[in-house]
Amino acid sequence: MPPKRKTATLSEGTPGKKLRQTTLTSSARLETAPKGGKEEKEVDFSASDESASDVGVDSAPDGQTFPRKIKRKKSESLWKIAAARRKVLRDREDNRFAKPKPWAKLPDVGETDYDDTLVNRKYYPPVITNANCTAYADGAKSVPFAVLEQTLKETAGARAAVETGRCVVHWFRTDLRMDDNTALSAASTLAAAKTAAGEDCSVIGLFVISPQDYEAHLMSPARMDFMLRSLKKLKKNLQKLEIPIWVETVEKRRDVVGRVLELVEKWGGKHVFANMEYEVDELRRDEKLILQGIERGISVELRQDTCVVPPGTLFSQASGKPYSVYTPWFKTWLKYLRENPYLLDLPAAPSANPRSTATTFADLFCQPSPTNPLPLSEELRETQLTLFPAGSRAAHQRLQHFITQHLPTYHKNRNNLTSNPPTSVLSPHLSTGTISARTCISHAYLANKNSLTSDPPNGPSVWISELAWRDFYRHILVSSPWVCMNKPFKPHFASIPWPHSPRKSAALLDAWITGQTGFPLVDAAMRQLAAQCWIPNRMRMVVASFLAKDMMVDWRLGEQYFMRTLVDADFASNSGGWGWASGTGADAQPWFRIFNPQRQMCEWDPKEEYVRRWVPELGRLDQGQIVSGKGLQGEKARRRLKYPEECVVHGDARKKAAEIYKTGLEKGKTAP
Repeated sequence: MPPKRKTATLSEGTPGKKLRQTTLTSSARLETAPKGGKEEKEVDFSASDESASDVGVDSAPDGQTFPRKIKRKKSESLWKIAAARRKVLRDREDNRFAKPKPWAKLPDVGETDYDDTLVNRKYYPPVITNANCTAYADGAKSVPFAVLEQTLKETAGARAAVETGRCVVHWFRTDLRMDDNTALSAASTLAAAKTAAGEDCSVIGLFVISPQDYEAHLMSPARMDFMLRSLKKLKKNLQKLEIPIWVETVEKRRDVVGRVLELVEKWGGKHVFANMEYEVDELRRDEKLILQGIERGISVELRQDTCVVPPGTLFSQASGKPYSVYTPWFKTWLKYLRENPYLLDLPAAPSANPRSTATTFADLFCQPSPTNPLPLSEELRETQLTLFPAGSRAAHQRLQHFITQHLPTYHKNRNNLTSNPPTSVLSPHLSTGTISARTCISHAYLANKNSLTSDPPNGPSVWISELAWRDFYRHILVSSPWVCMNKPFKPHFASIPWPHSPRKSAALLDAWITGQTGFPLVDAAMRQLAAQCWIPNRMRMVVASFLAKDMMVDWRLGEQYFMRTLVDADFASNSGGWGWASGTGADAQPWFRIFNPQRQMCEWDPKEEYVRRWVPELGRLDQGQIVSGKGLQGEKARRRLKYPEECVVHGDARKKAAEIYKTGLEKGKTAP
């Protein structure tokens, strides 16, 4: 018998163990509703609630050493500087987590131009101009989603004329489930119709591994691991219906469309079904797929499945334009669902393939499971395996547990940093598509006695409103495609003059990543993220605000780090969440409003459970001394605890952040 796996919870891990952040290599993309009164509005970062230069060393204050300031090429990124700096510190005998780091004493030497370092020029052109953003917003330039819709309309006749082949292919993407899958259900219906007419027709699943897309889209190793484990479960379930899944690795992203069509032709298919993805690269890829498919006599059929209410359907009555503020959008979203209740109906499960499939496509059933193309340590892999069981069955089990145990009190407890998270923790499943938002909302709707809302708000209605943030940010992707192009939703804020030199920015970024900022709540969250590749939504908001508005490091670097790290990394939700926290996004927190980390700890971790779990150096302090801050007053107290000094002075940083945001806004109004 295999050894019994040790169980763990999302609050566990290796908090006392030295965390070593892996090299930041390129790898792909939150659900809370607004609060009433004067409390801050929440936003969801998760899919649910949830070449290097030579670097030397200069002397620094207090005998510390840091990478010297170097002359950077335009294409060189702060990630490389930060990674090189971490290597220097790792090679020293000092314990990185034992000595306070005087980050705040590093000199500020000039502002940093981040735009040249944020864009991967291997795949993308320079950052989009404000003028082009305006052209998209005003309709002078067609957004990629509109171009795809137009292509579907123009090719409708040609696609309808294509006769069904001996198989129908479903291209699995972020929809790794058998049930409640719109495109898969449609593919099965078409194949079953031909079989019923007397000629066997099989459904064949296809999954494409595209390493260059993963690099371009910052795919995290943890998310890739979860995706492949989910794919393995799906493959096993579909084989019970004699439906195979073929996994194809395409090394160059430009070859993906051609290779997909080649496989369809090889198998004798004439139809490809897929659920639509809304990021710019994916929309343009699907446009090519449709047009090249027509040239080869293949019909490409796309379905809207990811959102409960499809993008392109909700517009402001006053302006006729897409919404940019959540509250009026959500009211319209609710109204649209009430008028179109069929949107919550679950598509039929696929039918079993004809028995002949096992022999006709025998080679498709014998393919071994693919390995993760992205680096993931064995320790982290085991942690992921324990904390995040993959597949639709695990997703539905987690959903049922949440509904019975936490949903009734969710509106009261969702932000509590307890050892047993009172949230659904379904974000990895929603991100990968092992469960749909439609299924989740349907269950909450039933739990709320067939209602989407309640007065006053209760657990089910609040969870529904949080899940709706996921739709909202996908609607934003469609109407404002520049957010996929390293540009804030509010383009003027791209001109914020971040005040630090590259050297200090790299040091601050490293302190944030490794949980060495000197702010206990921030450090606890970042250490949990490094250990588990997941943190609660409240903590995502806190650490994002802290990086942008306290440390004054370009928030897009934090956005990219989340994408490279999170197991539930989802581009739309992550981009929207960072835009909210930094004050630059759709319906964002005002740029002049800044979280106070100490007050956040007092409100959400008053018993210090979360901080003590992840920052064990503070375990020697008496109860209440962390929340009050009394146990951390003075340099001697922190040195005795081997805990770093605060990397910034919150009050001073608050004033400085307000200044640079105001300056950036003024500069942005005249930027091209």
